[in-house]
Amino acid sequence: MTSIARTLKDVSHPVRRWIASSILPGYTSSVVPEPTVSREWRHEWAQASEAEHNSAWLREHGRQSMAEIDEVSRFKPAELTYREFFQCNERLWEEFANHLDGRTILNVGCGPIPKAAEMPWAKRRIMIDPLIETYDREFKAIFGGRSVFDGMERFSQKAERFIPQLESKIDGAIICRNALDGMEFPAIVLSNLSSYAQSGCKLLLWTNVVHHNGGDRGHHSIALDVDSFARLVGNLGFSIERLTPEANNGSTAAWGCFAVKS
Repeated sequence: MTSIARTLKDVSHPVRRWIASSILPGYTSSVVPEPTVSREWRHEWAQASEAEHNSAWLREHGRQSMAEIDEVSRFKPAELTYREFFQCNERLWEEFANHLDGRTILNVGCGPIPKAAEMPWAKRRIMIDPLIETYDREFKAIFGGRSVFDGMERFSQKAERFIPQLESKIDGAIICRNALDGMEFPAIVLSNLSSYAQSGCKLLLWTNVVHHNGGDRGHHSIALDVDSFARLVGNLGFSIERLTPEANNGSTAAWGCFAVKS
């Protein structure tokens, strides 16, 4: 205890004062370390961050992305989609591609490069994202009037806002990838997706669930842990057929699945 006391001789630092009060007999201090404060998150900050980041990304990578989209087809799936949701399994992809024939896709939180752009053989492709018009303008400026959103139905709005005309209308697939942790009320968004999906509709879902460091101005935690988030998806009527490969890192815990509406 004497050696510890020497080490803590200078207790001017708040942490040292707190340690001293915990382990040294007779030492009292009214000062304790400040608790970790979660980073403040606001939806308008998230939207501004997304618009700034994605617009810059489009200017740098838009041409390459459009070239890649032009090459994909039902017989040549996009690499990330094929790996993440179909495990690079040709049979699984073929079943999904055939399922989309004559059906409707809904892409929620689609961002500047919607996944539905990789599936042009679907009968209808519907996008929901509050920044669609921003991305559309960027594309047209880069490509002289052409946009990746051409031929798609667009709802440039928050996904939390329910769209009555889509209720029970999505019979092909709902895609929501890397978007929920930038939304204000992600559980409401999932509830809306459940309402939009017909029985048999496929769900391609992936998101960061927990931001261990509190997130940033554009992203925040959306559940206590991935297990509780997975239960929510199941409780909304989606039967999970397979999970996406783990993509967790030191700062986030992510979760994704391929599921079917019951």
